[in-house]
Amino acid sequence: MANVDRPRGLEPIGPILSAREYKCVSAYAQDLFIGDPVIAIATGRDIQIAVPGSTNALIGAIIGIADENKVPLAY
Repeated sequence: MANVDRPRGLEPIGPILSAREYKCVSAYAQDLFIGDPVIAIATGRDIQIAVPGSTNALIGAIIGIADENKVPLAY
């Protein structure tokens, strides 16, 4: 039986106990989605999507996306 093609990103198994706020540089031209694994870049407060096969340590997954005024964004 073939694997089901149903990309969902990372999902929490239990309750989310903590979360941190990070930012994405304005010139970052990559689509962001809930559940995408991310890595820290530059100062450690900026993020980008983790690339498969890279040796960078994951800092977590996206659980929400907001604009510069901290207003949640819808797709």
